Amino acid sequence: MHISVAAQFGGLLATWLSNHIGPDAAKQLAKEVGYNDSPFFGAEKKKVLLVGELAMLNAALAIFSVNQVFNAEDAKSVIDPFLAKAKTSIFCFIETKDSSFHNRYQVRMTEYFQILSGENPPIGLSFAFMTNLRLDPLKNPQGQMALALKLASSVSETVKALQVMAKHAGA
Repeated sequence: MHISVAAQFGGLLATWLSNHIGPDAAKQLAKEVGYNDSPFFGAEKKKVLLVGELAMLNAALAIFSVNQVFNAEDAKSVIDPFLAKAKTSIFCFIETKDSSFHNRYQVRMTEYFQILSGENPPIGLSFAFMTNLRLDPLKNPQGQMALALKLASSVSETVKALQVMAKHAGA
């Protein structure tokens, strides 16, 4: 794959990530899973935790989707610019608000990729995500299932979009 095409794909994925962690998306997801992101005390910290966890989950989904579409060499040429752009435009902002983000990112990526390689990834991811927000998924199975469906749809749509883009780019 041509380097400039891969960089464009990476940039588009970073934009996709930004859209999936924006205030409206985060607020809607918080509502669906029963996460109180606006308590009387500590609201900013709760919102930063939510956005950080959402960024990590969606970054894992983006990388997983790229790996479903491209061979290893082409996937790397898309993922590297994606992560570079995400780091400068998204992750560094979260790190200014949450000093533990970088360390959690390392742990979450390992956790999410193991789940994505296992059986029934949407259920596993939704369980892990809710647990990482300090929620009990067993107390909100409806929220967990709604999130699982959203995650499955997100991966499916992202893979389809990448396949169309790759086809038009001749990759």
